[in-house]
Amino acid sequence: MKKFLASLCIIFVVIPAVLIGGGYFLLEKRYDGTYMFGTYINDVYAEDITPEQMNEKLLGFLEERTIMISTREGEIELPLSRIDFAYSYEEELKKIQKQSGTAQWAQRMLERGGEFTDYHVEPVGSYDREALKTFMKEHKELTDRSGQTDIRVEIQKTADGYELRDDTLLILDGEKAAAAIDAAIMDGRDRVDLEKEGCYIPKRYTSAMKKVLWEWEDVNRLQQSQITYVFGSNEEVVDASVLSDWIALDEDGNFFYNEDGILTYDKEKVKAFVESLAKKYDTTDKVRRFRATSGREVTIKNSSYGNAIDQKAEVEYLMDTAPRGVSEVHIPEYSQRAFAEGDDDIGDTYIEVDMSIQTLYYYQNGRMILQTPVVTGNTRLGRGTPEKVCYVYYKQRHRTLIGPDYRTPVSYWMAVNGNIGIHDASWRGKFGGTIYKTNGSHGCINTPTKAVSVLYDLVEIGTPVIIFY
Repeated sequence: MKKFLASLCIIFVVIPAVLIGGGYFLLEKRYDGTYMFGTYINDVYAEDITPEQMNEKLLGFLEERTIMISTREGEIELPLSRIDFAYSYEEELKKIQKQSGTAQWAQRMLERGGEFTDYHVEPVGSYDREALKTFMKEHKELTDRSGQTDIRVEIQKTADGYELRDDTLLILDGEKAAAAIDAAIMDGRDRVDLEKEGCYIPKRYTSAMKKVLWEWEDVNRLQQSQITYVFGSNEEVVDASVLSDWIALDEDGNFFYNEDGILTYDKEKVKAFVESLAKKYDTTDKVRRFRATSGREVTIKNSSYGNAIDQKAEVEYLMDTAPRGVSEVHIPEYSQRAFAEGDDDIGDTYIEVDMSIQTLYYYQNGRMILQTPVVTGNTRLGRGTPEKVCYVYYKQRHRTLIGPDYRTPVSYWMAVNGNIGIHDASWRGKFGGTIYKTNGSHGCINTPTKAVSVLYDLVEIGTPVIIFY
């Protein structure tokens, strides 16, 4: 009986114990220094991998970090590679490997019903703090100013307008800034705001500084507008870079307040600006090159046609509107407008008078509508019709033309250049040819009644007229 019991003990106790012990030994040997079967770390399967190997794997998933440092003077980007920043998971990975022996692994497998184990670890960062100090010294916005004594508050003129220099806002405590940046790096943040972190030292204003600040409010008010002038396809922007030049100054270059204690623009400077626009965009005195119907290219130096800015109106507009801090698109007032937009503002609707062949043409939208012979000014008597680019500025039916030695009624009158106009001449039996040389008009463009009646109905006020030999 004893032998039987001993046999049962060997079968059911000793042999299983030996098998379990052997299995335990084999598992310990199999996974010596590596992670056991069924182990995940940060969702990466870790069986047979050492902590060092797993560290390299996990580091491969990380992107290079950059921290944005916000200062009162702007933002600075700090790539962490500049300060030799490095991550490592090794410390936590080694702890997991040491704590995951065969017994612990078997216990967890039993507790989890055979499910695999997934660990989550966070990397530990480190960097060269001397490199951070060097980086901060390279950027004036991060320079320690806690000991600064030359604190200035002043208004400075730049190419972009007046700017306020207020050193009281920029007194940075370098140690606090370094600590705030260090905390952001180690906390894994991608941004740090030095103002919110309390890294700036408050400074009280002196009475002189307060005076500058009050003055700055007036100066800044006068350069807040942005007015975009539109000249056809061209634009001129009036912003702080322009407005600042208009602010009134005294002989010493100080801001000039009028008798009401108000800082305003110097009107003469505004006038000069408007004059510069007129010089650039007015086309009334423009030398014009014109392709005649005959195919010739003619150059006409005398012109009254084109755009002319109403300078007085524009000065008043700017003096009134610019101080309000507006942002608007503005088409200027004109004392005279061209019939068409663009560089070639004659366009494709116009009257052409080719005096070399005594012929008048009328083009409408690029198509010739009318062609007629005419008689222009008497050149023998020095009354030749002048070459000019002008325009129809007045129309009248049944007008009496009066001169020193004549009083002549006409049925159709279109004034184009002072007292010179296009009109009918019922007293003439012929037109064209060389009549103008010895029997021409006093300067007007005599036109057959039938032709001028048609022209009168077609032509609008403002239509350009090109007169040339």
